[in-house]
Amino acid sequence: MTNHQARLLLHGGDTMLGRAVQLTFPYQAPNEEMIRDSTTAGTYLLMALHYPRNNPTELCPHELKRLRDANRDGSYIWGDYLSSVKINPPPDVRILNLENAVTTSTTNYDVPLKGINYHMHTKNIPLVLARFASATFGDAPHPCPYVISMANNHALDFGRLAFERETLPALGTMPGDAYVIGIGTSILNAAKAARIQLPLHEGRHVNCISVTTVCAGTPPSWRATSTQSGMVVLPALESSPAVQKAVEATASVLHANDLSWPHRGGPLVLSIHWGPNWAYLDHDDTWAQVFRREFAHRVMDELGVDLIYGHSSHHIRGLELYRGKLIVYGAGDLVNDYEGFANRDDAAYNTLGALFLVDLDMNNGTLAQLCLVPTFMNRLSLQRVKSRSYERWDPTCSRMIEHTDGLANLCETINRLSRLDVGLERSGGEGHTADSESFPVELRVEDEWIGVPGGPVLLYSPAK
Repeated sequence: MTNHQARLLLHGGDTMLGRAVQLTFPYQAPNEEMIRDSTTAGTYLLMALHYPRNNPTELCPHELKRLRDANRDGSYIWGDYLSSVKINPPPDVRILNLENAVTTSTTNYDVPLKGINYHMHTKNIPLVLARFASATFGDAPHPCPYVISMANNHALDFGRLAFERETLPALGTMPGDAYVIGIGTSILNAAKAARIQLPLHEGRHVNCISVTTVCAGTPPSWRATSTQSGMVVLPALESSPAVQKAVEATASVLHANDLSWPHRGGPLVLSIHWGPNWAYLDHDDTWAQVFRREFAHRVMDELGVDLIYGHSSHHIRGLELYRGKLIVYGAGDLVNDYEGFANRDDAAYNTLGALFLVDLDMNNGTLAQLCLVPTFMNRLSLQRVKSRSYERWDPTCSRMIEHTDGLANLCETINRLSRLDVGLERSGGEGHTADSESFPVELRVEDEWIGVPGGPVLLYSPAK
C-alpha cells in the first residue's frame, strides 16, 4: 500500500444481529425468544449454540447469562475480529451492512407480514458496537471511522412506526466515529452520503452512498419520499428500462449530495442490496445478472462510482474488475445465526464469510489490491480461519467437522462465480468477457501475508 491509496474494510455483506444473535445481547423485548419464522428465535439460539433443536431444557441459564455479560461491550459476538485481525497499515474507513430492524417494540399494528423479521433491541446498539467501534487492528493510535449501511430488506421489519420512533433515534447512540447511510425521515435524509475525511490525505475524502433494490426483496412501500420515511429503493434490476430508472435515481442521490463527478475529493463507494440469496439457484438469475452488470457498468461509466459493495447473497459471489474498478456482486455473510441449521441451498456454495480489505488509488478509484480474510461463526462468535485446515460445526450431523483445505474450495468457488458473474461463459472461456475492459478477479490463497498476519488470506493484485 502506498501513500496515494485509500484502504477500505468491508465487513462481509450481511451482518444480521437479530433472532438468536439478539438473544445473546443484554436487553430483550418481551417474548423475544418467541419471535418466529420457520421456528422460534429461542430454537435458533439452541441450534446456533450446538444444542439439540427439540430439547430447550438443555440450555443452561448460566451459559446464557455468561454470553449476555460478555456482549455488554460486544466482546463475544465480535470474537476474533477484536483479537486476531491485525492489519498493517490499518484501514482508513470501515463499511458494514446492518441487516435487521433496531426497535424496542415488536408488536405494533404495522409490522409487515414478510416471513422473516429480524429484530435487535435499541438499547443494545451502544453496547454491542462498543468494542467494534474502538478496534484499532494493531498499532494504530486511534480507531478508524465506520459506516453503517442500512438500505436493505430487513431495516423496517417491525414497521414504519417503530422505525421512526425507535430505530432512527437509536442509531444516534452508536459509539465512536460512526456514520449511518441509506435510511432517514425523508428521501433527502435517506439519500445523504457519508463523507469521511482522510487525515493522512489532506483535503481528500471517501464518499459512501447506500441504496437497495426490489429484486433483493425490499418492499417498494419502504421507499422514502419527501413526506415519508424509509430508504432509497431502486426498481428490480430485471430489464434495461429498469436499469435506466435505477441509474437516474442513483444520479439524483449524488446530485442531492453535491457529489458531481469528477470534483468530489476522493473515491465514491456505492453500497447496494441487490439480487437473490443464492446465485444461479434459479434459472432467472442468469438473465437477471446481465442487468445487474449493466447497472454496475453504467454507474461507473456515467456517474463515476469507484467501488460497488454489493450484498444480499448468503455466500460470496463473483468479483469483477471493470475498467480497473472493483465490483463485488455479493460479499456473503459475516455475522448471523445460520451455523445452527442446514439450508437446502447451501450445498452448492462455500459459506465461509470474509472481511474484504480493499486498496483504492486515490487519484482514479482503481483497485490497487484486494485481500479477503476468511471467517465463520462458531457458537455465535465471529472467528477467523487461522489455517488451511480448520474445524466447523456441521448441523447435518450435529458435530464439528474438519475441513482439510476449505480455503482452496472457497477460492475456487469465488473464482468460478466471478467468471459466471462477468459473463465469461458467453465469450468462449478465453479469460476475458466480450467487453475487453471487464475481467473476473482471480484470487489466490496465501498461507501467510504480512498485511494481515496470523492466518491464510485470499489475495488479488491487478497486473500493471
